[in-house]
Amino acid sequence: MILLPNCNPGIHTVEKIGGTSISEAAAVENVLVGGRKGSALYNRIFVVSAYSGMTDRLLEHKKTGEAGVYALFARARSRSAWLEAIAEVHREMRRLNAEIFGGSLERRVADEFVSDRIEGVRGCLLNLQRLCSYGHFRLEEHLNTVREILAAQGEPTVPTTRFCSSGHSA
Repeated sequence: MILLPNCNPGIHTVEKIGGTSISEAAAVENVLVGGRKGSALYNRIFVVSAYSGMTDRLLEHKKTGEAGVYALFARARSRSAWLEAIAEVHREMRRLNAEIFGGSLERRVADEFVSDRIEGVRGCLLNLQRLCSYGHFRLEEHLNTVREILAAQGEPTVPTTRFCSSGHSA
């Protein structure tokens, strides 16, 4: 555990930032910093929802029915379709990071975080598809797990956990 100056171990608040809000960096800064100063900035845990629209891209669009990565993978008709969809999710996450963080160090950290997670899930899905091609495993038996893995990809797109007194990531 890394203790920051002015931290009081054991006393924390948990605050949730919604998907639409996280896409609005100025509004989020008000939640993260607001009128807080000094030790009031510490001992806060942030639960960050997916960026607005990201779950639609990862699973399927609830309003239009447009297939996301999960729907394309579950159909298993075309590997290239779901691979392109996950590449598009990756590009969109990085675009949002650029919009929020500009050219800062935080952007580089967020981009690396996103890239590691997307590459990990892409590899996992490729391996599952390959394994199921042998006939001993049925893809349908694993689809609930695949859906959960993909849904989780949109949520931690920005590793926002600690802030120093200046309001920048620690």
